[in-house]
Amino acid sequence: MVSGNEPTIVPAQAQVPRRSLARRLWSGVARRLGEIAIVTAGILIAFALDAWWGNRATAEQEQIHLRALVSDLQRNVTELKSLIEMEEAIVSNSRELLRLARTERTSASPALQPLVDQVFNSRRYEPVMGAYEALVNSGGLTLIRDESLRAALAEFAARVRGQYAESWSDEHYFAFAREFGGRIVLLHTQQTDSAVAEREVEQMLQNPEFLEHLAMRYVSERDIARKYAALLEQAEALLVQLRAQIAAAS
Repeated sequence: MVSGNEPTIVPAQAQVPRRSLARRLWSGVARRLGEIAIVTAGILIAFALDAWWGNRATAEQEQIHLRALVSDLQRNVTELKSLIEMEEAIVSNSRELLRLARTERTSASPALQPLVDQVFNSRRYEPVMGAYEALVNSGGLTLIRDESLRAALAEFAARVRGQYAESWSDEHYFAFAREFGGRIVLLHTQQTDSAVAEREVEQMLQNPEFLEHLAMRYVSERDIARKYAALLEQAEALLVQLRAQIAAAS
């Protein structure tokens, strides 16, 4: 018979200490957390690499656009310098003819026909904007990361597209050419003697209508010269900004 005071025998499996069980549970949790951390780190690294590659591709694309803009602006600067020289000659000769119309001719007076020929010279600025338009069409100005450069490019594009001053000047020029351009052409095509040509021009300088057209030519081309000078200054400033951006990325 078994006495009531005899100890109860506990199976060996049931005798495992509670601390050992908790350690094994924590070990499993830690392993799971480690696996999750590795997966998370891999995802973050993949995102970081993707972002780095995207930024690099964007920077390379930006540099391509910047170099194209420099090329176009250099051509604009060259053209504007040439046009300003022409406009200043028209303004200077128009002013001189208006002065001569109020003075008496002498043997020492300058020849009139070359002055008139220059007054009837005309050419307008045709901006080179292919690189700017390609930039806008490919992704907008946001491809240019520098905010001040974006604003300067947009302002330059807006100013070159404004043609009010040219339209106003051309309106007066066409009226001038319709009225007196034929007589100027005849002086050249008929190989008129220089003395005769000078007398023809003198007669025109005595014509109030000719002088009125000449005065409008002077005022309108003076305004065009000022506009082109402002555009030239803006284009040269843009070139400085663009070249600085290109140099910073090199």
